[in-house]
Amino acid sequence: QRVAERTAELQQANQTMEQRTAELSIINSVQQGLASQLDLQGIIELVGDKIREVFNWQNLGLRLYDRGTNLVHYPYEVERGVRLPPFDPLAASAFSGHIIKTRKPLLINRDMERWMKQLKSKLLPGTELSKSFLGVPIISGDQVIGVIVVDDMEREDAFGESDVRLLTTLAASMGVALENARL
Repeated sequence: QRVAERTAELQQANQTMEQRTAELSIINSVQQGLASQLDLQGIIELVGDKIREVFNWQNLGLRLYDRGTNLVHYPYEVERGVRLPPFDPLAASAFSGHIIKTRKPLLINRDMERWMKQLKSKLLPGTELSKSFLGVPIISGDQVIGVIVVDDMEREDAFGESDVRLLTTLAASMGVALENARL
C-alpha cells in the first residue's frame, strides 16, 4: 500500500510539473510576441489569439478600461469560436466592473444567475449565459487598465486555480506591453 501511495504522489507531482512547464511555455511564447508588438490592437490580437490557440477556449474577451470616462471597451470578443464585432463601450459595472474595483480575479464555477443578480450583470447583446466564468485584471503600474475574461457555456467547474494563475501572469505581461505601446 505504501508503494501505491508513493506512486500516486509521484504521478501527481509529475502532472503538476508538466502543467507548470506548459504554463511557462505559453507565457514565454506570449512574451516573445509582445516584445515585437508596438501597437495596442496588435498586442490585443496577439494575446487573444495565443490564449485561444493554446487552450482551445471558445469564449474569450479582452476588455480595456478607460478611467477617465469609467467605460469598458471591447476590442476582442469571441463566443463559441466566432469573433464578435466590438460592442459599444459600457460603464464599468457588473463582472468587469467588480474586477476593476477589487483589482482581483473573479472565478465563478456555479450559480451564474445568482452571481449575475448579485453583481447586477446583464448579457452583452447577442451573447449567451455561461456556466463558468473567469476574469482577471490587467494592471499597469498601479492602475487597472483592462480585464481578460474566459467563459465556458457548456459546463460548470470549468476553471481552476491553475487557470487563474496563468491568466493573471498573462495579464501582467499584457499590462506591461500595453503601457509600453502607450508610451
